[in-house]
Amino acid sequence: MRLPLRRISSSLSPARLACGLGMAVATSAGAIAQIQVPLPQVIGEADMQIKASKPADAVVLLDMVLARVDKGEALPAGVNLPNVQLLTANTYFQLQNFAKAEEIAAKLLTKQSTAQIAADARLVLGLSLALQKKFAEAVPVFQALEESTTYRDKALMYRSMAAQQANQFDVAIDALNRLLASAPRDADWADSALTLIALQLQQKNLEAARRGLELLRGNLNTVDNLAGLNVLSLQLGDTLLAANDLSGALTAYRTVLPRAELLRLQKQRTARMEANLARQKSLSRGSASVTEADTVRRVEARIKATKTALDEIAKRGDYDATLFYRLGHTFLLRGGAWESAIVLERLLKEFPQCQEREQASLELVRAYADSGRVDRMRTALDDFMRNIPDSKLLPQALYVAAQTAFDRGRADLQLEFLEVGVNRFPDAELTEFMVLMQTNAHFAGGRFEEARTSADHYITKYPQGRFAEDATYLKAMATLVLGRAADA
Repeated sequence: MRLPLRRISSSLSPARLACGLGMAVATSAGAIAQIQVPLPQVIGEADMQIKASKPADAVVLLDMVLARVDKGEALPAGVNLPNVQLLTANTYFQLQNFAKAEEIAAKLLTKQSTAQIAADARLVLGLSLALQKKFAEAVPVFQALEESTTYRDKALMYRSMAAQQANQFDVAIDALNRLLASAPRDADWADSALTLIALQLQQKNLEAARRGLELLRGNLNTVDNLAGLNVLSLQLGDTLLAANDLSGALTAYRTVLPRAELLRLQKQRTARMEANLARQKSLSRGSASVTEADTVRRVEARIKATKTALDEIAKRGDYDATLFYRLGHTFLLRGGAWESAIVLERLLKEFPQCQEREQASLELVRAYADSGRVDRMRTALDDFMRNIPDSKLLPQALYVAAQTAFDRGRADLQLEFLEVGVNRFPDAELTEFMVLMQTNAHFAGGRFEEARTSADHYITKYPQGRFAEDATYLKAMATLVLGRAADA
């Protein structure tokens, strides 16, 4: 006949503890009596303490049970030792006594048990090792856990985390690739995708990092840490641009949100995370489940990572300006002149004093030149000269504008731009080119006196110039046409 379970007070006195362990206790009459609470009651009380969210009281009782079993006492019917060991390890884990949780879980795995209990024990063991920073030891534990259909996805995720911390980057990348291929596309999946992109970038596997970002772009609704995605996308875009992967760089930059839009959406995602955290904490209350405790820990870590990324973005006063410049610059390099012009116009309108304004002004002239919009090009050039009259980039803008005007049959504009360039920037490197271009333009337009004067200017200023022979020839031809053969 089974004994009824009697509740033991949650405030356990030394005498009660001794009774639980089966120790001798002095009675009021001075006699020595052996009093021992039956194991079913101890186990039942431990369960009640767990449900009451009192793991510290529960673990004392569970330790009593294991100690008495070690001394040869039999567990009640329906209760087996692996289950008690697992519950004890889980409870120590909940108390963040990871060394004790590791000890009990490791001992459990040396004994025969069911496949599910073994998987549960490996999960406790792997997480306990990782949380003690024993990352290299945790990696093979999580790898063995991948055999469990229940924990396969978590095992891959945890193995990647442990391997990354153990500097086993190839192992981490392998685990993440396998995880992303099979796991449900949720917030954990998105976090793993972000981690994989960062790892591939760190290892200079740029093509793989680019593929990872493209995969994540198709599942942006799963990303809670949008701020982290923005920071990572900027880093990836800069690296791909430096590697001349213009398409990849453009994809990365187009993933980045302007500050106001980012803050609006991140506020929504953070509220979603906080609601999820409250829900997970409610579910884990009164439970010794390691998975529930770790879910809470991961959501908290995600919220913290988001705040860190937002803090980094907040430090960048030029965040939007640099984003627009990167986009405009990359569009231009890739041949998207019109798209580049639209972005650069917005940059110069919204951030007229930004650090990139000189380069952006030059590239806006180039963008309109490349798209064949001569009138817009002239307006952009006029704005550039008015807003930054002493810019060292103006000679480049004038040269580009003059060349484009010639290509579009606008000799009048070409000569106008060249005259400004030659007169305002006489010592610029490009002035030599512009003087010769001016000479050619006058000659082609039948203005031979002006052509002769311009050629003479070149010969006088650049006697050893790279185009001295051309200038001498043009001067002679202009002189001949003017009927001054003797001077030629």
